[in-house]
Amino acid sequence: MNEGHIIYVGAMRKEKNCGYYQNILNCLHDQVVVINRDLRIEYMNEAFESFILLNIEHPEFMEDHRIDQIFPDSMQGLIRDLKDCFSEGQVVRDLLKINHQNRDSFYDYVIFPNYEGSRIEECSVILRNITEIEMKKKELSQQVNFFSGLLKRIPIGVFMFDLNGEDVTLNLWNPMMARYFGRTEDDLLGKNCTEVFDPDTRKRHKKALVKILELGLFYEFPAELVKTREGSRFFHTIISPIGWTDGRPDSFMGIMEDISDKIAQQQKLKKYQKKLMELLETKSRILDDTTAEFSSILDNSYGINILSLDRNFCYRVFNSHFATQVKAKFDLQVEKGGSFFDLLPYFPLKGRQIKEALNQALEGKSSTRELTYFQPDGELGYLDGVFSPLYVKNQLAGVTLVFIDITDSKQLKREAEIFKSIADVVEYGVLLIDKDMNIRYTNSYWRRKLPIPEHKGVVLNLGDYLDIDQMQSLKELINDPEKKEQYAQQEYRTTDSSGNPVTLLINGVRFEESDGETVGLALSCLDITPISEARESLMESKDRAERTSQMKSAFVANMSHEIRTPLNAILGFASILNKSLTDPQLKDHADCILSSGSILKELINTVLDFSKLEASKMTIQPEATKMFSFFKDLYSLFSFQAREKRIFLEFICKREIPSVLNLDPLRLRQVVINLLGNALKFTHRGHIRVYINYSGEQHSLVLSVSDTGIGISGKDQQFIFNPFEQNEHHDSRTYEGTGLGLSIAKKLIDLMKGQISLESTPGQGSTFTIQVPAAVIKKEPVQFHFKEPGDQEPDHTCFVDIDYCSDALVNAGKSSGLRFRPVSGSSDVDFSTLKEPAAYLTRDEEFLSPNRFLMVVRIVKDFSASVTGSAVGNRYSYILDSAGYGQVCSILKSLFWQSEESFASGGFSVESLDPSQIEKLSRAVESRDFSDISNILPLVESCGIRGVEYGKTIRKALDDFDIPDLNRVLNSIKEAL
Repeated sequence: MNEGHIIYVGAMRKEKNCGYYQNILNCLHDQVVVINRDLRIEYMNEAFESFILLNIEHPEFMEDHRIDQIFPDSMQGLIRDLKDCFSEGQVVRDLLKINHQNRDSFYDYVIFPNYEGSRIEECSVILRNITEIEMKKKELSQQVNFFSGLLKRIPIGVFMFDLNGEDVTLNLWNPMMARYFGRTEDDLLGKNCTEVFDPDTRKRHKKALVKILELGLFYEFPAELVKTREGSRFFHTIISPIGWTDGRPDSFMGIMEDISDKIAQQQKLKKYQKKLMELLETKSRILDDTTAEFSSILDNSYGINILSLDRNFCYRVFNSHFATQVKAKFDLQVEKGGSFFDLLPYFPLKGRQIKEALNQALEGKSSTRELTYFQPDGELGYLDGVFSPLYVKNQLAGVTLVFIDITDSKQLKREAEIFKSIADVVEYGVLLIDKDMNIRYTNSYWRRKLPIPEHKGVVLNLGDYLDIDQMQSLKELINDPEKKEQYAQQEYRTTDSSGNPVTLLINGVRFEESDGETVGLALSCLDITPISEARESLMESKDRAERTSQMKSAFVANMSHEIRTPLNAILGFASILNKSLTDPQLKDHADCILSSGSILKELINTVLDFSKLEASKMTIQPEATKMFSFFKDLYSLFSFQAREKRIFLEFICKREIPSVLNLDPLRLRQVVINLLGNALKFTHRGHIRVYINYSGEQHSLVLSVSDTGIGISGKDQQFIFNPFEQNEHHDSRTYEGTGLGLSIAKKLIDLMKGQISLESTPGQGSTFTIQVPAAVIKKEPVQFHFKEPGDQEPDHTCFVDIDYCSDALVNAGKSSGLRFRPVSGSSDVDFSTLKEPAAYLTRDEEFLSPNRFLMVVRIVKDFSASVTGSAVGNRYSYILDSAGYGQVCSILKSLFWQSEESFASGGFSVESLDPSQIEKLSRAVESRDFSDISNILPLVESCGIRGVEYGKTIRKALDDFDIPDLNRVLNSIKEAL
């Protein structure tokens, strides 16, 4: 600013001094100026003075000139608005842009008239500098344009939405999101964007929004499975809030990156890295460049020791194999600069030769030596050594040594000589051939049996002495490179050197190179002519015995028929006689005749069935069989006998089965009657349960007859299905029978193309399981549970703290098969000795189940309770939320039923699932879809202890993208289903 400017501004301040009003205006940052009708300045504050000094070239002319003549062209818009304000008397507001010294400035101005009477004498102008605001707007606009273009081109999905209550309104959806889900921004803008996501993804996003609103932070899903138009893909998703108003975000931004290929590549990379590490560990080459000559030494040459010595026979360099061998064989540490002569004491027989070879090398002469040394076990070892002069820059600097251990090759050579000496005296043939059938070695036994001459210097072919076409298995063994078996056996009939017929047993073993290429065969032969003749004689004897057995079976069947005819007459007349007798003693005699005759008739029927089966005369005749009636009749047949022995008999069909199946009811009934009869015979207390199920996958009926009887030892289980076999510990006077029942049952099941199996523990009981094919005739489902009503002994014991054990609870338990027993705390009963399922209702929150048979039920209030633990640490989710005793007992009983399989084995059990849940589980296992598998995890984990383990494994496999482990678990579940 020049001196003229300062004088002008100062004069203006003195002239326009308005006292207090002026002081106030001078404090403002806004520029204030008053202009008269001649467009000359009447008043301006200090801010406007500064504005003039900065933007007008000659402010000193302001007093003599009008502002429209002084103001630059960029301010002519303000002049026009000022003139309009004088003429029209309206307030004018506009924006002013001034370029001064190549720099833009922006001002927001307001012009309003000042009246004197009815005439406008002056106009006031207020200017506000908004340059910074306009620049920020411009910068923001540029940023918006930049980021808008960036979001459209970025290879990551980005979307933004507003959240109004439960409504989600989309305001950004970039092209990558459209590519993922097949919906464009035009389709979704202003709409609910969640409709393009699958239900699981929507749930996760909803959970993220809750966390964001709660914590105020972004939420991240490292790897979530999302359904897109290209199928299920893994995405890395981040949802973050944008801007906050009144403690709540204005908008939300989601970023979704497809990392499926990255995960797959990571898995491949891990696999390749693993292979690479294994390769590096086994094939690494150590290159020590400390000396110039070490580049010529193969440090990891297998079986080769390489080293160099200086002229004083001290180590210059050596490979790792040499150092390792010296440490292993002589317990010496090889170090650079150490003396090679430390090894000479271990070469007592060749020490002098080594020194001679070293001296010759220092004279420039190479030599080779075979050296002998003592191994750690005292045996001799052998080395082939090469001693060569070492030249550095054409100067003899020392000695280079190369040692190869030939101990093994010498040993093999000795063993080969021993093999030949032994093979020549053994009483069986030994012959080696190559892959072209050329004979490489034969012993004297071969030459005696076949006219093969000694082949010293002569190549002989085995095909000239044996008919190779007859020895098919040996021919395939050597000619088929893809044949996995390396062993073949063949009987060969020929004549020996004397012309006598012989039968030779020839065994061939293929031996290969390390790369799998066949080198040849090692053949051994043995003269089995006596054995062959004896075998033929034995086969003839076997045929005669089978014919005799068939004649015996036919005779037994005929005799059974012949005996049964008069026996039926005896029983008939005895029955008539019994009805007409009144003398008690004679009536007892008649009863004895009837009882003995019935037993004899049953034995005859059993023998007859066995004879028919032995003679293959029995056939299976399938027909439509109603399952409910079939099992109801069987239950009725045995319920009276079970009641007399005080054994609890149950027929249980937990899952619905087809009402009508195609099977032979007579033969199946015979099998089940035999199994139930044995169970009643050998069970003296406890229960007998028959479990019925139908396998839709195998189209077969599955029955299990389980008892708490005396059991069968492991030794006897392998013979129990043989004819006339009984448990060796059974007293025949106590347990009557022929020992044919299980044999007949096994043959009948085989005849029906079914299976029968046994699991038993002595002293605890047995379980026979049969599975027979049965096609569905009527799909209408049926479900039943047959058991004796009334006051039978309860099935399960429920211990309960004495304060909560009332008469009403005890009575309700009887009707549900539960025995409630009051206890004074957990110390009142030794729960660790329990052998059968039981429950304990208690308020003790610290008590844990000490036994896999005990379920612990926590009493919350009255009889509301939650099951917190049971067999083998399984966790149940049942909540008993009613105080009604009947409902408490009902849920406890259901809990026992659902966990029964867990008590028995702790295995994977789907007994607690309904048919629709099982079908859902099967579909997910078959589809192998990640989303379906995630959805069925709760079902898997509800299927016993093994289900919980499977659930953990599946979750880890999904997180790690471990497809082999996932398939292994799903295949196990598929087998269980």
